Order: sequence, then structure tokens, then C-alpha cells
Amino acid sequence: MVRPVRWVLVLCLGAGALGPVEAQHHQGSEPPNAYRQDDSTRWDRAMLANDLQYKGLLGSLDFPLAVGVWPVEPYETPGNGSTLVECFVEGQRVVGRALHVGRGPHNEAAFGNSDLQDEVVAVILVATDTPDDEHRSIAISRNHPNYLAEGRFTTTTAGNIDWITMHLADRSAYAIVNMRFFDLHAGRLILVAPRPDGTLRFLQRELSMLSHTQVEAFVAGLSEAPELVSFFR
Repeated sequence: MVRPVRWVLVLCLGAGALGPVEAQHHQGSEPPNAYRQDDSTRWDRAMLANDLQYKGLLGSLDFPLAVGVWPVEPYETPGNGSTLVECFVEGQRVVGRALHVGRGPHNEAAFGNSDLQDEVVAVILVATDTPDDEHRSIAISRNHPNYLAEGRFTTTTAGNIDWITMHLADRSAYAIVNMRFFDLHAGRLILVAPRPDGTLRFLQRELSMLSHTQVEAFVAGLSEAPELVSFFR
């Protein structure tokens, strides 16, 4: 089920393998939607003032990467976010984060004839043995049309499981989990199993296109998937 979480900050303030979409590499030329914010006459001063109100809170949260506040030009975002999900595999609790980005002009082509209003761009699931229900995360849109998120899970056997995801304007997407790199075009579902000796095991699988409103049922359905049962055993 999807659980309420206190530490979820989404800095949108505006509001799977995901099909045969290949990342486009732009060599020798500036990529589309190049993110340049060096012209102070174009900054959104109201947005900056609003973000500054959260600087103290952001500084107090122990994320893998410190979250800064910086000026940006005005932009419109379809929204992005992070959903806490969980399931039980043979009695073992597995918690996760499903990261999504809203449907908008920057990614419309990826949706085709689908009526989905957002897409889950990554799901990270971790077997945990702690009662911590926060598993804090933050998803930001300040790099629009590039979307970043990060967070932390806690375990007693392997300590913190820190993660970062990046979903970029050219449809390339990446994740880092405790310094283990993942190209999400190889699969947007990442499973993490801490071992008694403190090491980690990873499993990466494809993910069909789904919305954040569908992710609860998707994760619940994994609880009896033979491959996952074997992996988390």
C-alpha cells in the first residue's frame, strides 16, 4: 500500500522500459533545452524568494546530496514527485520509492496514444528490517526539463541505502544507489537486497509504462513474483 510520509518535499511549486524511445546524443552542438541561468534579468525573483523560505528546512534534512537554492528563469512544469510504496515478500518487508514526471510538452511524444497523465520513471525497492516509515526523499523540478530526485532507506544490516535518480530532457535516465550506477534504459525497476555480511545485491528489470496512480497495484503484485521471491530470500 502507499503510506503517508512526513519527509517528502517536491520542489515543483507549479503543480517500465518506457517504449522504444532511445536517448538522443547531441554531439558538436548544444542540446535542446540547454539549461542556462546566467542572465539575472530573466530570473524569477518571486520563485527564488519562495524557495528561500525552505532553505533552513532543506539544510536540516540529511539527504545524500545537499539541496541548494538558486535562481532560475520562469518555467512551467507538469509536476513530478516521489511515492512511498511497500510490499511483503515471504514475510519480509520491502519498501520503495516510485519516481514520476508529469506529462507535458517536453515529454508528450513518449506517451503516444496513452491517456496517462504522468509516467513512472524509476522504482527502487529495498528489503529493510527497520521500522522506519519515513524513508525520506525529495523530487525537484528546478532543472526543468531535467528532473532529479534523491532519498534514503535505512537498514540494520547494510546501514543507509542512498539513491539518486535523473530523468533528462533527451529521455536518458540514470540512477545511483550507494555509488552503484544504473542506466535506466536497461530497466527502470531496481531491487536492492542487503546481505547479513553488509554487502548488497542488485537486480535491474524492465518496467512497463504506468502512472503513479497505478504503482500501488504494481508493487503489490510483485510480492509473489518468483524471481523476486528468490532474489529477496
